[in-house]
Amino acid sequence: TRTDPRPLAVVAETLKGKGGFMATQRLWHNRTQNNEEVKQLEKDLQTNLGPSNPKPNYQIEHTDQPLKVSSIRDNFFEALFPHFKHDRKNVIISADDGGPKLFQFAELPGQFVNVGIAEEQMVGMAAGLALEGYKAYALAIAPFTSFRCLEFVKLDICAMNLPVVLIGIGAGLSYSVMGPTHHAIGSLASLKIWPNL
Repeated sequence: TRTDPRPLAVVAETLKGKGGFMATQRLWHNRTQNNEEVKQLEKDLQTNLGPSNPKPNYQIEHTDQPLKVSSIRDNFFEALFPHFKHDRKNVIISADDGGPKLFQFAELPGQFVNVGIAEEQMVGMAAGLALEGYKAYALAIAPFTSFRCLEFVKLDICAMNLPVVLIGIGAGLSYSVMGPTHHAIGSLASLKIWPNL
């Protein structure tokens, strides 16, 4: 039991998915494993971390459907990509989002930034790039470009009337099985009230 009344911060340097085939792979931020992948992960963890780890207690509630490569999101990225190839002032800033067609932007030097799960930083960075003459596109799940960083949108983009494009993916009543944190039913309403947006 800790008796020191002063605040304490614990900083852990971690590696996402350490010990298994998922390590450092960004697509696993928002993708669910199928049964075969779960079995492979268990095998990897037993091999790399040792048998002392208890087997996790979970239930798989999905089917082994293959990952769909083509979607509205991917079609959007495919249509946007030529504009980026022909104009080096276009920069897309992602809050750790995925999608097969999004990864092609990373091939363009200096035109793709992944800030991680930090939507407020994404909006601030987009505003800074716009102030420097870049065409900034900020990309996150729809409620994260609105509710999660609303004050940043209001002050960094709207109050300064900056030409930043906010891209909210998964707009609609739900976002797969992700739950209410990803539902975007109020996203447009929350953004509609700000001047210059």
